Amino acid sequence: MMFLRHALCALALCFAASPALSAAVAAPAEIAVPPGFELQALEPVGGAIARPAGWLVDTQETPGGWSWVIAEQDPRDGKPYLTGLRLQLALGIEDNSGLTRAAFVAGFAGQKKREALEVYQECPVDTVGDFYRRSFEVRERIDMGGIVQEFRVRYSLMWGR
Repeated sequence: MMFLRHALCALALCFAASPALSAAVAAPAEIAVPPGFELQALEPVGGAIARPAGWLVDTQETPGGWSWVIAEQDPRDGKPYLTGLRLQLALGIEDNSGLTRAAFVAGFAGQKKREALEVYQECPVDTVGDFYRRSFEVRERIDMGGIVQEFRVRYSLMWGR
């Protein structure tokens, strides 16, 4: 099984409406950028994140929001990567799914854990500023361009309070 130097993540920020976008991502002035990292804009929502220097970024609009991949390997055009971070912003969860944001997150987490080969860790729901956060870590199979490999994946799902 492959273990990632830096956790491969899915971060789902679930909102009822776009006005919450401004609270979803940090403004560049609010981010401490440690040595060896660079400030990466998260367009088009106007946020930013510190990313390891030299890592590559792919931004995609999705049917319900946006997706960013920050990876050591080139993630552009959906290329597979071994070490990286995937951020997903989903809008209109309640309108599109008929579920509350908390119920949507619970369903997503439950499905990922049922499909996992192993669940390593699950943290209780906690609060981070204006958001709730649910985190868990699993071992799962991921198709890497026709080759299925096992990865240790850390999911952190956040939604507005």
